[in-house]
Amino acid sequence: MATVLRIFLLIILVAVLGAMAVGGYFLLEKLFLEPEREMKKEMEEAAKPPPEEPGSVAWRELKTKLKGQDPAADMGLIQNFLATYPNSLVRGDALDLLTLRGGQVMFTDFPAEWKEPYRVVSGDSMNKVSTKQKASSDWILKINNLLDFNLQIGQTLLIPKADLRLIASRKEKRMFVLRGEELLAAYPLTFSGITDAQAGEATVKEKIASGKDGRQAFGAPGYADANKQIALSTSDKKGLSIAAMPEAVEGGATPAAPKGLLLAAPDLEEVFIIVKKGTPVVIE
Repeated sequence: MATVLRIFLLIILVAVLGAMAVGGYFLLEKLFLEPEREMKKEMEEAAKPPPEEPGSVAWRELKTKLKGQDPAADMGLIQNFLATYPNSLVRGDALDLLTLRGGQVMFTDFPAEWKEPYRVVSGDSMNKVSTKQKASSDWILKINNLLDFNLQIGQTLLIPKADLRLIASRKEKRMFVLRGEELLAAYPLTFSGITDAQAGEATVKEKIASGKDGRQAFGAPGYADANKQIALSTSDKKGLSIAAMPEAVEGGATPAAPKGLLLAAPDLEEVFIIVKKGTPVVIE
């Protein structure tokens, strides 16, 4: 009888110890092991790089397709990208590259549907051709890579027949150049002293080239190197201008920025070339 009792007590002891062991394991799991695993998992998740936004992925893939030697085709691909991903994180990069490719089309004899051939006849001058064809003289000169303003009878010129409009976006700080709905370029833009009242529609009033001896007429010896400015007619009658952002002077302070729409000097030179009197400008 005593032996049976001892065996019974031993079984109970083993069962109690087993239960304590199981309970201890679950207690250890709940209090220590499970929180440690969760913390480790959270740390691993935090260490993972965030997923790329779709536009960035698409832009990286698109850049592998750009040809370089065919700027018009590249422009089409970039324009489609901008239409598909208008709010992408890489929108600025896409606009910069579009502007570069757009310049290769706008300022060279690269073929485009809006460039028409014209044969110079007796009595033609650059101003006469410009007036007759309703195109900017500066642009005709640039597209045809002419070194001077002299024309030869029988000479064939490419005439830019692109009716452009400009949009100055305060939100994006860009000067957008459009032909119809086609975006050709988007230059970085600074707004200096522009009031809400001056926002709205305007037009190019005149293109001003000036040097140390005063205003320079188109074709004058100092015209090419003159300081350029585009005067606008605005609805508030106060007028504005598109001008160059002042550059720092070596050994001196940067001059104060004039009021108006300010572009980097090389960008202003390009905008000056393509606009003409009456070109629409919208300030958003």
